[in-house]
Amino acid sequence: MSFAALVCECLVGVVFAVAAATKLRDTAGFGEFADSVRDLAPPFVARWSRPLAGAVVALEVSVPGLLLVPATARVGLAVAGLLLTGFAVAIGAALRRGAGVACRCFGNTGVPVGRRHLVRTAVLLAAVGFGLAAPHAPPAAVDLASAVAVSLPFAVTLIALDQIVELFAPSAPERVKES
Repeated sequence: MSFAALVCECLVGVVFAVAAATKLRDTAGFGEFADSVRDLAPPFVARWSRPLAGAVVALEVSVPGLLLVPATARVGLAVAGLLLTGFAVAIGAALRRGAGVACRCFGNTGVPVGRRHLVRTAVLLAAVGFGLAAPHAPPAAVDLASAVAVSLPFAVTLIALDQIVELFAPSAPERVKES
């Protein structure tokens, strides 16, 4: 397996592990995610939002576990790819409808879904595609440790994308009080 493909697998695994953990850390987190699924989904799917949200989280939990085992890594990448494709479709549809649905990908950011969420999804889909295209073999321990170290800054950047954009976005000037 190429080192770049291993980095891609680690990136996808870390992002999915954090996404699942933030949704499961408390019942309110999952409830907010289920509400966002209802708001993102087409109206005919809305009544199934809780089971759909549960299935999404269960699949998100499975991705890192599948990626850890060389024999199931391709399955993990395929599951991640299917989920990411679904996310892209849902986000794109919400943007076309002009729905101001909050992104609950990584907890309660309260930021409405936007083009940056499509870009993040596209980056992850590219990592999945690269990982699937590469030949697979069990990695050496040193390669795995190095791949985790290389992928972590990228994973943190993707996970914290809303906060990073908010940090560098121009803010409205503060008004000066007149005496």
